[in-house]
Amino acid sequence: MEFHIFDDPVVWEMGPIPITRTMLTSLGVSLTLTAIAFLFREAVRNQKNGTIATLAEMVVS
Repeated sequence: MEFHIFDDPVVWEMGPIPITRTMLTSLGVSLTLTAIAFLFREAVRNQKNGTIATLAEMVVS
């Protein structure tokens, strides 16, 4: 039997917690945005005149 939560199929379960595709998509987006923020932070701290640092300054301003 396949379980659904709000018409979203459960991919697998971690103990009592059902994991759905929406949760996996949200996790992927969150990890990507966190990685980009970390990249921008490191670029601004280490290479103040670099291309990524300049892009980070334009995004924040």
